[in-house]
This record gives sequence, C-alpha cells and structure tokens, in this order.
Amino acid sequence: VSAAVLHSDIDYSPYDGMKLNGFPTWTISRGQVIIDEGDFSAERGRGRLVERVPINRPSLP
Repeated sequence: VSAAVLHSDIDYSPYDGMKLNGFPTWTISRGQVIIDEGDFSAERGRGRLVERVPINRPSLP
C-alpha cells in the first residue's frame, strides 16, 4: 500500500509499506458507491470535516 494509490488529499497512509492480500473494489460512503473498480464518481465537496476535540487525560501522580 502507498498513499499514491489512494483517493485522498493527504500524502500518507497508516498502511504505507504494508503488504496486503486483495484490494477493495468498491468504497461506499453514507450509502452511496463513490469508488467502483477504481473509478471515483463522487461529487467534489461531498465530504465533510469532522472536528476533533482534545483528549482530556487525567494527571498522573
């Protein structure tokens, strides 16, 4: 796996360099097929940012 073969605007993948068996043929997002056999068909701007909140970790003694 490498970030170059993924449909994303980021330049890394947590799977970078891993060797996997098989490859997904479909990607489904919110009930809609957006990638079919490698063809990206979603409308641009369809995604949405999911804001993260800071993790509140308790202090250690």
